[in-house]
Amino acid sequence: MVELGYKRAMYGFVMIVLLAGFDPGTAARLLTHPEERTATLRVLGTLNAVDQESARAAGLGQKIAMVATDPTQRFEDRVLAVRAAALIGGPEVHRPLRILTQSTHDPRSTAMAREAAKALFQLGAVGSLDAARISADPEVRAFAGRAGGGVALCVLLADPWPMVRAAAADGLGKPPSAPKCLARALAHAHPRVRLNAARSAQTAPHPSLRTPLRKLAGDARAPTDARVEAFVGLAHLGDLEPTLDGPLGSAEVVRWATAGAVCSL
Repeated sequence: MVELGYKRAMYGFVMIVLLAGFDPGTAARLLTHPEERTATLRVLGTLNAVDQESARAAGLGQKIAMVATDPTQRFEDRVLAVRAAALIGGPEVHRPLRILTQSTHDPRSTAMAREAAKALFQLGAVGSLDAARISADPEVRAFAGRAGGGVALCVLLADPWPMVRAAAADGLGKPPSAPKCLARALAHAHPRVRLNAARSAQTAPHPSLRTPLRKLAGDARAPTDARVEAFVGLAHLGDLEPTLDGPLGSAEVVRWATAGAVCSL
């Protein structure tokens, strides 16, 4: 109880020092003191947009990344450092976070790899997630897939874990485009993959997707939500003929699809 009270008091002290008038130099100094480090990292994980920019400009992200990658630091501090790095960002945090995604030899390193992959996903650092696509941990691979990567995601569509396959289909909606991979995803056996692929086709439309989208939209065995999203994808290509030809056999699908298509245009 005494230790908990001390931590709360220290957190309150750091909050006052940093948020009363945020100064990156003060934050950097507090990070060097073990007693204040945890509280400082917690505060850095709650900065507003203006203070985030100040921290980024002062190179505070690099100092935070050093805590994250230092195995001698407390595990809690390392996790907090990764989360603060995801908020502050800056090119200098990408490489340290990338390194963390590559180690999954024990539970703690796996947890750090997941935190780092999530941080890179939040930062949109697709290039730093290349090694994460072949991680031994499925959650790390899923973050890498969701972030995008074009044709590099094709291999993840055959991943043994359904969540990784679904994440890859989701990531195919982000640049760079990979219509051939997306066409494969639209015909995938897993319903979640097809649903995510149909949604990705709306943000990455390509004429070659017309045929697989038509097949999915007209497949009476496919889930309704996937068929609706396929219709919306066709709307992005200027193709709503399936609603006129009537191959769906479901008035509900047509109604939902038409409403979704109108709202998306």
